[in-house]
Amino acid sequence: SIEKSREENKNKKLEGTQFGYLNTAILDYPLFYLEKILLIMQQKERYKTEIMNAIKDTQFEDALVEIISNFSNKNEIGPRGISSSLNIIYQLIMSDYKMILRKVLREHCLKQLVILIKRKQFIAIQEWPGYPINEGTQIANSIFINTLKIIKIAADLNGITENIISIDFFLNLKNAFYVLPKENYKIVMNILNSLISSRHDGIVQSTCFDYFSKQQNLKFIDTYNMLKDVHNKDLVIEVLLFLSSLCRKSRDVYPNVHQLNILPDLKNLLEYNESGFKSRVCNLLGNMCRHNEFFYEHIKSSGILPPLLKCCYDNDKATRKFACFAIGNAAFLNDSLYESFRPIIPRMVELLKDPEDNTRANSAGALGNFVRCGDQLAEDLVKYKAHEALLQLAETQDTPQIQVIRVALFALGNFCNNPMIKAELEKIN
Repeated sequence: SIEKSREENKNKKLEGTQFGYLNTAILDYPLFYLEKILLIMQQKERYKTEIMNAIKDTQFEDALVEIISNFSNKNEIGPRGISSSLNIIYQLIMSDYKMILRKVLREHCLKQLVILIKRKQFIAIQEWPGYPINEGTQIANSIFINTLKIIKIAADLNGITENIISIDFFLNLKNAFYVLPKENYKIVMNILNSLISSRHDGIVQSTCFDYFSKQQNLKFIDTYNMLKDVHNKDLVIEVLLFLSSLCRKSRDVYPNVHQLNILPDLKNLLEYNESGFKSRVCNLLGNMCRHNEFFYEHIKSSGILPPLLKCCYDNDKATRKFACFAIGNAAFLNDSLYESFRPIIPRMVELLKDPEDNTRANSAGALGNFVRCGDQLAEDLVKYKAHEALLQLAETQDTPQIQVIRVALFALGNFCNNPMIKAELEKIN
């Protein structure tokens, strides 16, 4: 009937969607079969060259990129076809097909991909007329995840520009946690870590920081318990790296990070027997103490210091390095944690002979900071011959990195401001 036809046409133009067919469209079938051919290529290496040569000869990438770049309700393609197209593009990029990569990285195409990761887009495809709910969810997930994988590649290659992030890019990424299964959270965090890294475009990096330094945009970490799932190792590590980058950049984010109440989770991760967790937690704690003393008392009352000190004895070199870094920063601005650090002095002296230059530098810096703001640890520093060990490090002939010698000299400078340690140093000469 005319009324039924009007209703179907209305369904085709559901808010948040841009596809023109209720269920399966004409182009969905060839795309589906090409997707299967690529799957065979992955499973049977002997077919790879032949299949890739056929794709290159037909210049099929132009049609694929055209499909992605110009969605409309007039295109003869449905959600299944879009899902296949995105998967094909991703697989071709991963097969080192550079031509399609160059075309996908064009700003117009990337802007269209950003539209595909809107929350309302996901929900509309999930509820698409003609699909059972489970199938709609599966297709929506596939579109979303393959789009994110392509965006991740673009982010790694500095392809995300100011114009692209201006179209609700970060809002769409944040909302992805609402619709995606938890096992796919990692790819979103991958993208965020790529964008906030120091090697990325300055405007993109600062916009990412400004957006996620706001409490309402950062609380997804707490809402979805991202630091509690110790069995999802990759996700936990990505979240720790992201928080560390935020804290490293500015003290302005400290209050909002504190609102997440992450210290109990960080304590649990330090106590968990996983070096990948421990090294990243220590690095994060160091950056939480980098700019000011905001977290000092919170760290003291949280019970996290004993497992942090234990990390100085860890077999993992990265964990030892970042534990020294965290302790040094936590002793830099005032002496409120000095008493908690008294037991670690002999180990810090031992670490001045660690095989890793950065660990030696960090332990030297920490020892110097133990007298920077007060005298209460001076007697123990002399007792465990920290002054002698630092002098030996500064005078070593084993050509360590110049940074190690520089830090050792700065530490000795702090020691010379303490009359007791200065007198002991003078005895050596």
